[in-house]
Amino acid sequence: MANKKVSEIKVSNRILKIVYTRTLSISISNGFSAPFFGLFEAYLGASPAELGLFHSMLNLFSNIAQLFWGYLSDKFTKKRLIVFLSTLISSLLLIPIILSGSPLELIFYTSLQAIVGSANQPAWLAIVGSLVAPSYIGVLASNLNLWSEIGVLVSTLMAGLLAEFSPAQNEFILPFVFSLFFGILAAFLILLIPEPKLKAAGAEYSFRNVFKEMVTTPIFSRFTTVSSLYGFFMSIAWPMFTYVIANELGLRMLEVAVLNVSQGIIRTFTQLYTARFIDRYGRKPFIAYGRVALTFFAVTYALFPNFPIILITSMVLSVLVAFLNTAVLAYLIDVTPVESRGSYTALYNLSMGISFSMGSITGGLLAQTLANYISESTAVKIVLLVSAVGRFITGLLHFKIAESKR
Repeated sequence: MANKKVSEIKVSNRILKIVYTRTLSISISNGFSAPFFGLFEAYLGASPAELGLFHSMLNLFSNIAQLFWGYLSDKFTKKRLIVFLSTLISSLLLIPIILSGSPLELIFYTSLQAIVGSANQPAWLAIVGSLVAPSYIGVLASNLNLWSEIGVLVSTLMAGLLAEFSPAQNEFILPFVFSLFFGILAAFLILLIPEPKLKAAGAEYSFRNVFKEMVTTPIFSRFTTVSSLYGFFMSIAWPMFTYVIANELGLRMLEVAVLNVSQGIIRTFTQLYTARFIDRYGRKPFIAYGRVALTFFAVTYALFPNFPIILITSMVLSVLVAFLNTAVLAYLIDVTPVESRGSYTALYNLSMGISFSMGSITGGLLAQTLANYISESTAVKIVLLVSAVGRFITGLLHFKIAESKR
């Protein structure tokens, strides 16, 4: 067994430790900042429309850019340079983010960070995939996901604790500075990992060809269509969640950290048991029931805007979210061809990103428009209930998709 393991790893244990350290470092950086950008946007005085624009731009730019960066990563062999520059520049953008003085200014810099940061993932996956034999990739991916989850959970909780001992007007500064430090560390750690010896994609590689192939795959195109429709109604509520947390409940960073960390811990432990159930009972039931169940998120924020109730609801639904996420990933693997799975996944993510973007901006504008005739708080509740109804109806559509062949 030991000999097999050694033969499956192409690099030294020292290099693997650097890979794990970089994964931990970048996840710590993300945990110190990303969960709190929405709260910071609200702190700067964002209106419902600006909150909608904030969520919309982050989803739109990160998904559209990733399609381009994935293509660029396949075309060029200098993967380390792409990861280094992407990680370093996106980390340095935390400086103008910290100094942002208005909601629109923060939207601009976080959107720019999303564009630059999304270049990291495709090239990083190419590097990691070159370090071990194909038979060991699953083990490596599992370990990387574990370290990533640990890093985010620990740093998110630490950010909340740091903010608790800071003046209210400065509670974001110290966590964002820590995020900057660990992001820069992650950028330079990539230079210690060997450049993969990979060939650039040939001229025949084209998203146009993959798209033509995709639309002739009914099971994939139908799932993408239904998922995107659901994503639109799901994301209508996202700006309203931020509004309720920041403006109605007045939560500080520590409470937001507790909310995120509690969900993350439950998802992580549930993840240990999802595979056996999904393989036994199929992907479709967990996708359909999971997406219908997310209706309760919007209903809770609309009718029971109370921190303990929201916390309990989030923790319970996190179990279903863990099954849902695993089932969606397994379904996509089942229905996409091996040779172009990366492009299929990129196109699926692009479609979902556009839906999330349109839903978020629609939710924000709808609340802003309604606020001209009724109170802003009531307008937010109506938008949340619109999202809840949409989530429920489009969630039911998932019972009509075909079960994937395993």
